[in-house]
Amino acid sequence: MKRSMKPTLTLVTALLLATLSAAQADESSDQQKQIKARRTENLHWIIENFDKLEPAMDARDGRRWAINHARLVLGRDVGHANGYFESFAPPADDPDIDFIRFLRTLLDCRDEPQLFDEAETRIVGFLKQWPQKALTSRAHWPPRFTENHNLLNLNLGLFAQVYRNSDISGHEREIKKIHRTSHGTRLRGDLFISDSGSVQLRVGIPFG
Repeated sequence: MKRSMKPTLTLVTALLLATLSAAQADESSDQQKQIKARRTENLHWIIENFDKLEPAMDARDGRRWAINHARLVLGRDVGHANGYFESFAPPADDPDIDFIRFLRTLLDCRDEPQLFDEAETRIVGFLKQWPQKALTSRAHWPPRFTENHNLLNLNLGLFAQVYRNSDISGHEREIKKIHRTSHGTRLRGDLFISDSGSVQLRVGIPFG
């Protein structure tokens, strides 16, 4: 009697898929390690090159944010860094482009002891006051300015809702509209559209 090959083929297929999945996971892990190493080098470079220049920088100079963010992430001179985040001036000319930096600091450091309560409270205070309007709550295609600008504003609007303990389903829906035209887009902040189309919120956006 001829034996069926189906169970054997099923087993071989399962083993091959498991092997491929493991190889892909290892490759992804290696890539993440490389990215993390490069970003850490970037943070060190920022401190080494901006430290002496900081006293002469304007209060709203983006480099001032960069060096103090780097200090918090690396755990260096955290008292000085928190002093900056406890007293930074409200964003002025380009509030969305300016404030996305502070949202990044909040999401990177909110669960870390390096970020003091006073600094976190100040960032959250601005975030909770972020206006909900067409630019921050609706997708525009083609975008009014650029796709990144549209996503940036939706990201700010979404996290403002998160910190207000308000519904975010509308923002998720609008972000998915843009996702349909830009599959797998990595958004600024702490937001990622997965390949399945779901909106995922993650802590700890790497700097770089």
